[in-house]
Amino acid sequence: MIAMKKVSGFRGEPQKLQAWVIRIGINQAINYEKREKKKTSLDEIVIDSQVPVIETPLTDLEKRDWEQKIDQALSTLTEDIRSIWLLRHKEGRKYEEIAEITGKPLSTIKSKLDKANKLLRKKLKDLK
Repeated sequence: MIAMKKVSGFRGEPQKLQAWVIRIGINQAINYEKREKKKTSLDEIVIDSQVPVIETPLTDLEKRDWEQKIDQALSTLTEDIRSIWLLRHKEGRKYEEIAEITGKPLSTIKSKLDKANKLLRKKLKDLK
């Protein structure tokens, strides 16, 4: 809705319109998250990445435990790195798309994703 209101102010190339609209959506999501202090849950990550879950009696308990650990680990990332990580791993965006959406060079996207993955691996290992 915001994009429709602001489209007359768009001054970029027509092929950049999609990235511009996505960027508006990301900014709105970030603003909402700040207001609501809502964090991405393990359920959303598992469902969105279509990871198969084998049901066992401990699955629910383990799932809740991992959900807390992942939320805690994600919350330690800076907003910039976290949004890039979510674009890649939650939305399945390609590196080039993320670079276009964020307006950052491709090399920066790759290095920030590498940094995020290392930080999350370390944090989750520490939380085991």
